[in-house]
Amino acid sequence: MYYHLGNYSQALTAYDHASKLNPQMASVWHNTSLVLKQLRRYQEALNSAEQAIRLSPNDPDNWQRKAEALKGLRRRKDQRDAEAQALRLREAR
Repeated sequence: MYYHLGNYSQALTAYDHASKLNPQMASVWHNTSLVLKQLRRYQEALNSAEQAIRLSPNDPDNWQRKAEALKGLRRRKDQRDAEAQALRLREAR
């Protein structure tokens, strides 16, 4: 809810708490990446997206979060690779 209200710092606090309760929940890392991207904390967003991918490698949305973080870091080739993986996974569904 905090994310949708634009209260990104509160959203991040909530996701940090959730990740401590269940560090194996890919959606927490996915959403943490989304919030960190909004805060322009791209390296941390990338780290969270990569954790989501480790937990759920076949979810194209996790790869999209990674691509978005890489875009913020201006790592264009890596961004395109992540986008291509997201597309492959979407097409495989």
